[in-house]
Amino acid sequence: MDTETIITAAATLVVGVVVGYFVRSFEFRRDRRLDTYDSLVSAFLAVCAAGAGLQSAALALGDRVRDTREDDRLRHLWGQWDERLRGYEAARGRVLLVATDATLGEAERLDDYIRANLRNVPPLHPNAPPAEWGPEARQSPRKVEEQAHPEAARFADVARREIVPQRWRLRRRSR
Repeated sequence: MDTETIITAAATLVVGVVVGYFVRSFEFRRDRRLDTYDSLVSAFLAVCAAGAGLQSAALALGDRVRDTREDDRLRHLWGQWDERLRGYEAARGRVLLVATDATLGEAERLDDYIRANLRNVPPLHPNAPPAEWGPEARQSPRKVEEQAHPEAARFADVARREIVPQRWRLRRRSR
């Protein structure tokens, strides 16, 4: 083997390693984002369902919804709310680490939805005037849970742009 062949082989190896490193780095970030965004969407839907359950109980029971001493169902609803809210906040924290500005903006919209339609509404905010409630909360707990799905889909549409490169996306047909 002559020197020229060895140098060419070494240069090819170095170029291959560098290209492979960058390709794998891109794939790793894409996989992290996919996992993170998936956990945020599922946690968002779960917290909305739990919050709507609490709102339904508050409509049925009034102020007694906070008295969990005698009713196992109420203890379960409050425990479910706490657990799912912690899951959402953990997923939200992970999104802060990997998201771009556009996706962070959509994640803030999900936060605003929770704040307006769950946290600022009885039983979580017992004395909140209806003027401070979100539009879905003014209608019904069912509407809060139903509208969470389009909100999550909007987040997913923005996040998809980070996960799936433009050249790989299928064109959506207009309806």
